[in-house]
Amino acid sequence: MGVIILHGRNAVEIEERASGLVRDADPQGLNAARIEVDQAHLADINAAVSTPGFFGSTRVVVIRGVPGADKSSQIAWDDLESVLLGQPETTTTVLVSVQKIPANRKSLKTAKAQGWNVELYDLLYGRNLIAWVGQRAEQAGASLDAAAAQELLNRLYPTAWQREDRWNPQSLDMWLIATEVEKLAAGAANGQITGEDVGALVVDRAGVTAFRLNDETFEGRVSAALVELDNVLANGEVPERVIGQIGYQPAVLLAAGLVQRYGPDSVAEASGISAGQLKATVGRKTAWRNKRGLDQAVEALRRSEWLVKTGRTASSEAVLVPLVAEISEGFQQ
Repeated sequence: MGVIILHGRNAVEIEERASGLVRDADPQGLNAARIEVDQAHLADINAAVSTPGFFGSTRVVVIRGVPGADKSSQIAWDDLESVLLGQPETTTTVLVSVQKIPANRKSLKTAKAQGWNVELYDLLYGRNLIAWVGQRAEQAGASLDAAAAQELLNRLYPTAWQREDRWNPQSLDMWLIATEVEKLAAGAANGQITGEDVGALVVDRAGVTAFRLNDETFEGRVSAALVELDNVLANGEVPERVIGQIGYQPAVLLAAGLVQRYGPDSVAEASGISAGQLKATVGRKTAWRNKRGLDQAVEALRRSEWLVKTGRTASSEAVLVPLVAEISEGFQQ
């Protein structure tokens, strides 16, 4: 199979794919080698990929770390490339990077020129992540609906799981998510993971019920919103993430306002917000009807972001109290 490059931030998928390739190429477990590139010398890698398999069988070498992409080693990509180009046809080398390798890196340019396989397994967000959680539950022998999956993600990564914030990036630990799903599957009655199971078995990493701050803020309960903001910050939540949590809500409310015209599934597909969340917003909240409040909230968020990014405020935390107060007042009944 030659050379295969696995890269991206979804360490779960990458490790499982690498393990599968090893099993396929070396089912007896006799002709495999694993190398950590940050601890190896070029001679070690050359010896591993050049050694033929026993009795003419295939051999697989897994190299963790890609020079020029990972902060990995003293080995240069050009030197590693020379070794890989000279490996026997019976050897499969799997290069593993748990970072997304930019397209302009030499490793990917070489892969394209040589016809090597390159597979990207990056982080998932929103409905794609919800679907992935459901798939992990199935693999563990259980079922988990979208609402329970969303509750799980809210507890592990409030707001951060819904979309990638390029301004305040927060990496998701896919191993943590997968482990929590396996734990839930082991304790699920009749193989069905419910929202109640999630609430009982998964620790709320934010220290508060996810999205309670948004509920209080966008329903116009000013005093309750400020108390909840204090709780959130006291429990160690970083201000940038709180702003991100608040900033996501207007998008949800604007999308919810289109549900009656276009239906939840169509709006979900266009917006990337789950149909379940849209239905819950339309059925249990009133803020999506308040266009004036929404316009004021968007403007307040834009102004707060400008103050932070231009350095006109001492810190992100300094804008939070006036931001929450202003938005809440705009939604008062």
